[in-house]
Amino acid sequence: MGFQAIAMGSISLQTILFFLIILAVLQPVLSTPASAGVDICTWSDGVPILYHQYGSDACPPKFQLKPNSGDCEDNVLPLGILDSYWSCASFCQMRTTFIYGQEQPYVRVPMCRGGVTCTLSESVHQGYSWKAKMNGNFKYGPLTIGITGGYSEKAGVSQSYKFSKHLDEGQCGYWTFIPFIRSSCGTYTEGWKDVYQMPCETLTSTGNACVDQLVGVDSNDGIHDWRTVRGTVVFVFVDCTNLAPLPDEKQDPAYSQPGVKLPRDVNNKLAQAYQSLWQQSSKAPLVAQSDAAVCNTDQQHQANATNCLDAMMDVLDRGAEFVSTTGDESISTIGAGVTVGVSRILSRCVCLSNLLDACVINLQ
Repeated sequence: MGFQAIAMGSISLQTILFFLIILAVLQPVLSTPASAGVDICTWSDGVPILYHQYGSDACPPKFQLKPNSGDCEDNVLPLGILDSYWSCASFCQMRTTFIYGQEQPYVRVPMCRGGVTCTLSESVHQGYSWKAKMNGNFKYGPLTIGITGGYSEKAGVSQSYKFSKHLDEGQCGYWTFIPFIRSSCGTYTEGWKDVYQMPCETLTSTGNACVDQLVGVDSNDGIHDWRTVRGTVVFVFVDCTNLAPLPDEKQDPAYSQPGVKLPRDVNNKLAQAYQSLWQQSSKAPLVAQSDAAVCNTDQQHQANATNCLDAMMDVLDRGAEFVSTTGDESISTIGAGVTVGVSRILSRCVCLSNLLDACVINLQ
């Protein structure tokens, strides 16, 4: 008994010593200071936790507040690290938070109804419109320099995803893209100076200055002239009769976060357009409930639903720009920034027939 106790005690001591050695080795890694180049907010050193506020220790700022002052430090290089002498503005980043943005349902994948497998393929990307969101009138340049990872007001397109969802009878729903939003807050300082005066004069600082942006990502998706953005894809279950989303307990947790759901009020034209699209797609004789579906309303001139929905997405992205519903037989230069020829091909797609009137309306 005594020997057994001594043996157990020695094993415990060895175990303790082992863990102490491991901790000694890991301690420099676990406590690596921000100065060592670790920056979680760039996504290059790891994936940040959503809805967690990161400070300057995790996301090292480019600028600091001046000692004994509430102003962000000046642009002090000879010609400045901004665009010119006239910039005279800087942003001191203090906290960063990543959250989910508002959903954007996949236009190229019709709403799916029970008894089938609803598929989203890697070739399908969802465009995401974006407008600058900030709580003040801030210059673009200082934000670009001062925010970890830079700043961009560009829209974007989703990464490649491949998912399948088998629906039982009586189940309905759709695939939607939910982008990640990076919210950066700090102090924005702006002043004035001429070519012969340094530093800046007449400084004005705004505390708790916050800006939101999509989180871009370098990718090899082969999407030309588009900015690929980070996000997640979820399947949203809806009532098969009125297309209203089912309660949160039946949804993916990401969809239930504040601000994610597409507003469904009667004044939201984008939501109305999606509901019309889903209602029509459920009535059309589609070959399959996937992005490869075909509108078979005219057997002599079959129109691929993917092309039709690409055109509609182009309309959604460019809002009130006029789109012709007559003319040649082709949909041309989709996404090239010029007028899209939405001709009789678009008219032949039952899944979009009720949306023709919306083609000249700013749905955003």
